[in-house]
Amino acid sequence: MHLRAITSLLFLGVLAALAQSPPTTPPSKLPQPGAVRITLLADKPEFFLGENILLHYRVENTGKEHLDCSVGGDYRGGTRANRFKVTVVDAAGRAMPDPAPKQWEMGGLSPVGVVKPGAEWFENVWLLRYRTLEQPGDYMVTVFHDLGWGEPRPNDPRQVTIKLRIKSPSVAEARQVINDMEQAKSNHGTTWGKKGQPTADFSLLKFPVYRPLLAARGDRDAIAGLAEEPTLEATRILLRLVEAPDSNVSCAAAIALSRRIPAGGGTNLMDRVLLPHQLGGGREPVTNAWDAALAPEARRAGLKLVARATDAALVCGAAMVVGIATQEDLPALIAGVAAAAERAHGTSPTAKDRHEGPRWACRDTATLLGQMSRRGINMPPAPKTAGDFLAFLSAFGATAGFHLQGWEQTFVAAMEHPHGVVREAAVARVPQPLPVAIAARLIACMTDPEPAVRSIRLREGKQLEAFGGGRASTEGHCHLR
Repeated sequence: MHLRAITSLLFLGVLAALAQSPPTTPPSKLPQPGAVRITLLADKPEFFLGENILLHYRVENTGKEHLDCSVGGDYRGGTRANRFKVTVVDAAGRAMPDPAPKQWEMGGLSPVGVVKPGAEWFENVWLLRYRTLEQPGDYMVTVFHDLGWGEPRPNDPRQVTIKLRIKSPSVAEARQVINDMEQAKSNHGTTWGKKGQPTADFSLLKFPVYRPLLAARGDRDAIAGLAEEPTLEATRILLRLVEAPDSNVSCAAAIALSRRIPAGGGTNLMDRVLLPHQLGGGREPVTNAWDAALAPEARRAGLKLVARATDAALVCGAAMVVGIATQEDLPALIAGVAAAAERAHGTSPTAKDRHEGPRWACRDTATLLGQMSRRGINMPPAPKTAGDFLAFLSAFGATAGFHLQGWEQTFVAAMEHPHGVVREAAVARVPQPLPVAIAARLIACMTDPEPAVRSIRLREGKQLEAFGGGRASTEGHCHLR
């Protein structure tokens, strides 16, 4: 196996171990009674729906010795600090749900704060990252952090509570919430042991009272809020914003729509393509916010975005229409990916090719075309342009039995194509077991000038198995990489 492939496997193994095994800290003794006082504070007793609620977990050293507080090591790759255990119940005793129960956790710094006698230490608890609050009312919030002092115990001072009242804002109050977010400081990380300050999170403005205010703004912050509102009214506004002249706005709106337009194929689109994170990619799907009657308007807006001929516009537009595109829409999508292949041709690979640039655009759009193929969209059987080849290969890798007459010659032609993105797509979808002609060309790919072509390995370690055995078959299965 290639050294780079072995290194990648080892790295992925380490990440998996980190994700499955939460970071631990050396346990220390719980301070003696009277040596520590822990409280949970809020800047005010009442908040509006949509506000980014910040709670302050305060540790006061009321003893005579220095106090060590172990914090951190639990946040990188996730949406919150996972050593905090947070529960919220309403006035009827119902527990509020977790907005993101699946947390990818890759550790992080695990510092130990030293609290002098008479001093205090603060940790930030961004409440809505732990629990979803969607109705006005009274809530009891309970927070626990181990602080490096071991497991919870009866009457543990580390478990603290606070009662909050959540209100529905009027239009004027909603406008003030938005104004406060505009004035809030940017979130550049926590302040070491100090009391934190509120930061802006427009994605929390998912309630109907904010909708007309966000629609009037029409910027990326507005889209962040509209994207989370599960209503058809928000969907219609997003459809209009896809046609905004600012590409960042139009792409962000397309990503938001890709989360609510059914992607088809029975798969989660977010797991298959890498939509730009800074524009809202990576969030979970939004349900109950789509009407099939909107499909013609969505297709038109999505294809207009693809026609802008930029990498982000291509991927975002294709992601938006992947579940609703028709056979008549295919030429526009193929033209878009062909233009991206031309942009990639002759340029040097970079470390950013995985998440931006024309190589990324070709790779992710080919994945989306494969998803369309599974929906029944027919890809070109006799490719001519680079876009045709990428569409052909997308179907070959995604649709079982996509073996048209003469497919071996077409596949070899793809492996010999002058555009590196086409060769990469071909090598990534090599069938098993290998036909002789393809296996012979695969050997030449080991010295390909395109690094991505050289680094791709066949699944299950079966490189050249069929070729080496001398009994190649044309009936192998196709694999999407």
